[in-house]
Amino acid sequence: MHKAAVHLELVEGPVFLIIVASSFICGVRFRLVISGARVASGTVNMANKVWFITGTSKGFGRVWAEAALARGDWVAATAQHVRTLAPLVERYGNQVAAITLDVTDKAAVDASIREAHARFGCLDVVINNAGYGLFGTIEEVSEAEARAQIETNLFGALWVTQAALPIMRAQGTQGDWPAKRSR
Repeated sequence: MHKAAVHLELVEGPVFLIIVASSFICGVRFRLVISGARVASGTVNMANKVWFITGTSKGFGRVWAEAALARGDWVAATAQHVRTLAPLVERYGNQVAAITLDVTDKAAVDASIREAHARFGCLDVVINNAGYGLFGTIEEVSEAEARAQIETNLFGALWVTQAALPIMRAQGTQGDWPAKRSR
């Protein structure tokens, strides 16, 4: 198995990324370099941030978590099956909080955001990465499959964003972002 080399830089201030079907929808400037291929761009390093990342069992979520942890940040890593996060916990210890989360369960989303905030004292970066794609022709997709995907990919990201924003707003915005941090 080939491990991707990752370099990550983010701008100051609150960060939200929604990753849907391997495309980025974001409200901040950033740069992620995987194995030398520039995926997106941005500026300014952040010092020791707290990340909340959904869908960290594999794929982009895992890459984001490993990159943040490697640079000394703290990560609330979520996955439907928390056992998939054991290697992160073994390697990074208290730097990572492994949290079971199904993003389609709004109450569980609210609880996981509260748990991450209680554990680390703040939230600086939220990445809505949990999601999946359906493959085949459009007429093959059943109503149940379409609804399940929308519950995960759309409403899951909405629930996480709604739960995290009040905490992040209370911490301040770009000009005074570190001022209200309790960590």
